[in-house]
Amino acid sequence: MAHERARDDGEDEDVLYGDLDAREGARGAEAASAGAIGRLNLKLSESEARRRALMDENASLRERCENLERNISCLFNTARGEIERKDKEIARLREGDSPLGDARARFKS
Repeated sequence: MAHERARDDGEDEDVLYGDLDAREGARGAEAASAGAIGRLNLKLSESEARRRALMDENASLRERCENLERNISCLFNTARGEIERKDKEIARLREGDSPLGDARARFKS
């Protein structure tokens, strides 16, 4: 009984076929397909352009990162060399092997 009422009202057909385009049969479907294909092609070209832009940005950032890594490595090596040089100078001064050491000894006497 309930099914008969629903069929009489046409609601079942709307639920099942409401999203289909009923324009002029096959020509309507072709037009809808052509429109959908056009929209998809546009999306595809936009996506490809975005992908190329992101790849370019990625390459630029990779190059920048490598440059920064080289710079930091050079700074680190320079700092380590300076520390070693100063440690040697401090050790030499503590041992009394400085040109000022002899002058100080003469001055104290």
